[in-house]
Amino acid sequence: MLIDTDKVTIDSRAIVSKDVIDKEAVGDYQVELSEITLSQTGQDINDLYQKVLQVAKEHPSPIYISVDKRFELLEKTASMIAAKSDISYTSEQIHRASQDVGKELNITEIPPGDISAGGGNVFSFLSQEDKTRLGEAYQHALDNNSDLKDVNTVAFTLAIAKFREEKIASGTIYGTFSKEERESLYELNNKLEAPSDEIKQSGRDFVEVLKSELEGNDLFSSNPFLKTLIQRDSIFDILEARDPDYFNKNIRKKFFT
Repeated sequence: MLIDTDKVTIDSRAIVSKDVIDKEAVGDYQVELSEITLSQTGQDINDLYQKVLQVAKEHPSPIYISVDKRFELLEKTASMIAAKSDISYTSEQIHRASQDVGKELNITEIPPGDISAGGGNVFSFLSQEDKTRLGEAYQHALDNNSDLKDVNTVAFTLAIAKFREEKIASGTIYGTFSKEERESLYELNNKLEAPSDEIKQSGRDFVEVLKSELEGNDLFSSNPFLKTLIQRDSIFDILEARDPDYFNKNIRKKFFT
């Protein structure tokens, strides 16, 4: 919380005019101009904080992008809200409000993934570079009003691939992408900051989404950042294991074009 509103008290009887106020004007209610100004400023910042917090709760940024990017999006939100306000906020006040909202929402880095853990978050297997690039894809979708679901799908698919890569590095041998493996990936997200139904939907749909993209003229043509993220051998291996009849050599060539 930015300001403890219980501690912010302004006696309206003490305020004659902010421009002409002095100790004689307020009589028994002697208070310095700076104290009144700071109290009003505190209320203004708190108002901005509450509005940014409401928007951030209704439209949370995804945890698969970097913490720096998530705070950047908060500050952009604060700037947009401030611009529509009658109050003239400074850049420092906007920054302060967005930082406090981030702290309130506990926006922090996900601990690195542990393949031996019985639960956790599949996005924890994404590298910092992955998160940065996903942040670019997410920003592109926001700026161009393209589908954010495509970004979610690629993020989930990439996270699965990174998880499998670590499992393989530890000695696991995969033959097919089984139902049991899929369910274990859902279980990994038992502490995820997103609705489990949405995650399961991403898991079910990502193969069909990629099929649909490959049937078009270009893979994720509406968001070029996604194409470079999805073009990985480990991702195509997952697709091939899920549907070997469709993901053949010809489709592989098209996938990497």
